[in-house]
Amino acid sequence: MSERVRSIQYGNTTFHYQVRRRRGRETLELTVDQAGGITVTAPGGTSDERIAATVRSKAPWIMAQWRRQARLLPPPPGRRFVSGESIAYLGRTYQFRVRKLDVRQVSMSMQAGTIEFRVPKRCSDRAQRTECRQLLVSWLRERTALHGQRACGRICRKLGLEPVDVAVRDIGRRWGSCTPSGRVLLHWKAVLAPMPLFEYVCAHEVCHILHRDHSAAFRRALDRALPEWRDLAARLESRGYRYDL
Repeated sequence: MSERVRSIQYGNTTFHYQVRRRRGRETLELTVDQAGGITVTAPGGTSDERIAATVRSKAPWIMAQWRRQARLLPPPPGRRFVSGESIAYLGRTYQFRVRKLDVRQVSMSMQAGTIEFRVPKRCSDRAQRTECRQLLVSWLRERTALHGQRACGRICRKLGLEPVDVAVRDIGRRWGSCTPSGRVLLHWKAVLAPMPLFEYVCAHEVCHILHRDHSAAFRRALDRALPEWRDLAARLESRGYRYDL
């Protein structure tokens, strides 16, 4: 017999799970399906408290399963930069609108949930994709630098550090990096993620100014800088593949 969905809180993450009690069953089993859903199959007389305690004890394993599933998902297809496509910017979705006009060069503007590209009438599909992408990436670099400087400044104040220099780079698969001299590097695509995830990237790199490794001391610094960082780190690892062009 299936019961209603229940939930527990583990740190800053809420786990929703379905309970199925079975007469004659002797063991308690927890499974995570391909969609990330959690099911607990338990003996008929198992208390809600014991089931909740089991889910809580398995929380790190559940999150590891979510991350593994995310890595198995295919990457999103590259955008062609045509009307109807969309991107996320700090958690908000913006839809592309491409207009072929009597203009000499590609230009863009953003307003009311829309990014409009104005493209020369004779521009080929390939040139349209290349030039629109370059224009958008250039704009994203500027926004990442602006928001990165602000976010890193807030984190520095929390940790009692002097403001840091922030630069924007294409650093491959990494979201950010901290140089030996204490300069924070951010990938331009980091600003495609929701602001809480963007702030986590900034906090992570600022904390590396204090601790170059991922030791317990580093984690304590992150606790001071951003108490909810563990949940944000899990979200970025499981969903980060979405934030790309």
